[in-house]
Amino acid sequence: MSGTVGKALTLLEHLSRYDAPVRLAELSRSIEMNKSTTYRLLETLSQMGYVTQDEPMAAI
Repeated sequence: MSGTVGKALTLLEHLSRYDAPVRLAELSRSIEMNKSTTYRLLETLSQMGYVTQDEPMAAI
């Protein structure tokens, strides 16, 4: 599947397979998409309410 819509749908499909939060690098590797594209898609999906970002864990 090509194009932005296809990439976004692929991203959503992969996200639905995780039971816990996933890091950007791991997600981009699993869908074979560069991190900047994955990040931009996640930002758009977040703005539309389809995904949320967990707060980073504080260093102890």
